Amino acid sequence: MSRPQVLKRLVTISVLASLCSALFVSTNMNVRAANPMPAEDVNSTKISPDLRQLLLSGHGDARVKVIVQSVPSASDGLLGNLLNTVGGLLVNVLSNLNIRIVDIEANNAALLAGDPSVAYVSLDNNLAVAKDTSGPPGAFQLRLEG
Repeated sequence: MSRPQVLKRLVTISVLASLCSALFVSTNMNVRAANPMPAEDVNSTKISPDLRQLLLSGHGDARVKVIVQSVPSASDGLLGNLLNTVGGLLVNVLSNLNIRIVDIEANNAALLAGDPSVAYVSLDNNLAVAKDTSGPPGAFQLRLEG
């Protein structure tokens, strides 16, 4: 009678050990390319000049908010999957304009621009309203805050 009991315990211990080892072996790691992105990806006509300048300046690992405009026929699910793939965080959706504001690593903008469902990618710059003292009374100016 003790033989089956010992066998059950050995099987239980071996199953627990294999489960524990599986937890240590499988990890959830972010992966990115070791090589810098090719210049032709950065020079895409789908990337705004200010975002292109940021990428070429070597600050591509910085997290930035970008405006992603999709083509009208693009599927929301496909673009959502693409954002998940590049590690993007959806900040806002302007569905009437086919626009999504996304927080991503700047290097991933070229990947987004390379997708056929994306029409244009640009930096989401902050705007500030300032009273224009040189013009007529009540005139206001918009300026970019950088």
